[in-house]
Amino acid sequence: MKIIFLLVKKEFIELIRDKRTLFTMFLLPIILFPVIIAIVGFAMFYITKSDLDKKLNIAVYSTDKTNSFYTHLLANKEVAIKENIPTNKITELLKIDSIQAAITIPTNLDTLLLKNPTTTIQMEYVSTKEIINTRLDKILDSYKDTIYTQRLQKLGVQRNTLEPIKIEKKDTLTMTESIGKKVGGMIPYLFLITCFFTISYVGIDIISGEKERNTYETMLTLPISRTQLVTGKLATISLAGIIAGTLSSGSLFFGSYVLKFLPKSEELAFLGDLLNPVKFMAILLLIIPYCICMAGALVYLTVSAKTTKEAQSLSNPLSLFITLPIIIGMQQSLALSFKMACIPIINIMLCSREVLAGTIEWQYYGVTFCSLLLIAAIAVYFAGRKFADEKHILKL
Repeated sequence: MKIIFLLVKKEFIELIRDKRTLFTMFLLPIILFPVIIAIVGFAMFYITKSDLDKKLNIAVYSTDKTNSFYTHLLANKEVAIKENIPTNKITELLKIDSIQAAITIPTNLDTLLLKNPTTTIQMEYVSTKEIINTRLDKILDSYKDTIYTQRLQKLGVQRNTLEPIKIEKKDTLTMTESIGKKVGGMIPYLFLITCFFTISYVGIDIISGEKERNTYETMLTLPISRTQLVTGKLATISLAGIIAGTLSSGSLFFGSYVLKFLPKSEELAFLGDLLNPVKFMAILLLIIPYCICMAGALVYLTVSAKTTKEAQSLSNPLSLFITLPIIIGMQQSLALSFKMACIPIINIMLCSREVLAGTIEWQYYGVTFCSLLLIAAIAVYFAGRKFADEKHILKL
């Protein structure tokens, strides 16, 4: 054990001599996540506020400015009617947000409403602007509701006659649980990516980099077994990833807590309640076997590489292996179950989401942790076997 500790110490001394490694492992995770939270949080807040507060510029095409719908739009304080806009400019103006919609009112609208059960009003809009479209829908629904009420009164029918059942919906999730499930997929994504990039950078440097520097031969002349050597390197790579994950998650938790005390951040204050030390430790515990697993897989894939460039090429499949489960794990429709708790990376995503929401079932957390440990042990075993072959670690 003492020899392994000395090997880890030796590797870390070499790592921290490189300023780029030091920045990647320590400074970047500390700085990056609070900045991401601040920028994304405030950007979302101000974009949402802007979409809610600004007037809706609507291009209206109508031959009759006295019809009921035109009058309805004119009376609405949220709407600014734009006329005489060329029809061939509508798409361009919608894309640059100069107008939020273009509405074509049919000729003799009021007459058509009296004669026909249904009359069509054409509206062009941009479907991705959800807040704007919600406001537009409210304006249109308000007008439809007015016509609906008028028709019922003409028929002598009370409105509640056509609404025999009123559904009262009650969300069983608290605000923290609801938001935790929505944003819980993004937070572990940041941790896992940070750990992986740190492991890749450090692992390639101390495996292939040492081969380029021709120092393996010297190491093998020392009274150190091959098992101790690979254990020391795996421990260094894993520990580097764990340190990066700890610092990044710690900075994220600290950044979210600070948001509570910033001006005009009431909408973001929930993050301080969403993230707490217990949840921090629960997520951090899952990072440990993940980092060991990634270290073993990286060593297995890159130990035969003769240069760092070749090692980077050999490690590309590993990044694909991580990315796909992360994307799947971010799906809101997936729920944590025994089966999902056995699938690597997806189980971390789902488990972290439930931890953040405060709805974690601890038996599934235990299954997730044990399955990750088992996969990590398998990865370390195969990495050790491949490392024990001299043809892989020497330039033969």
